[in-house]
Amino acid sequence: MSYIHLPDGKLAHLFIDNKQITASINEFVNNLERELITNNTNKLFIIGILTGAIYFTIDVASAFSKIPIVLDFIQVSSYGNSFTSGNIKFIKDINHNIKDQVVLLLDDIVATGKTLYFVTEHLQNKGAKQIITATLLANITKDNVYKPDFSLFTIDNENIWIIGYGLDYMDMYRNLKDLYATQVE
Repeated sequence: MSYIHLPDGKLAHLFIDNKQITASINEFVNNLERELITNNTNKLFIIGILTGAIYFTIDVASAFSKIPIVLDFIQVSSYGNSFTSGNIKFIKDINHNIKDQVVLLLDDIVATGKTLYFVTEHLQNKGAKQIITATLLANITKDNVYKPDFSLFTIDNENIWIIGYGLDYMDMYRNLKDLYATQVE
């Protein structure tokens, strides 16, 4: 499907298909896993930021084959109706002890970087040995408070909203396997 009709009458066009997402995840994981093995990492904690990064987190975790992983999730809220409100609060904390552990923190998209910074600081306070941050998408038109270590794809247009593969539009469309983009005012 090359476009979808949104409930407010807008169209969202195919932005990145699932084959591209899968290929980028596999390349990212292969490179990271090789680096972690070189550094004698024998276990990796993968923490996804809910809800947007759920598919990204599961697919990244599934791509690891040489290092055992412990999968966990954290949930924070930083969004109002549709766009960032700037306020960040915890909804769900992680379940595992990450003291002295290597952590891969995954988020769906970084715009300002406030959420990623907030969660990274929280995990550092829990005693993580190393935190590697990665996002599916990064908006390079924004002034980022925090830049992730890795971003699989970049957006160079601040007037689009990305939908699908975990990212929502009006709390819908997270289930789409591809990424779609629509214009915002």
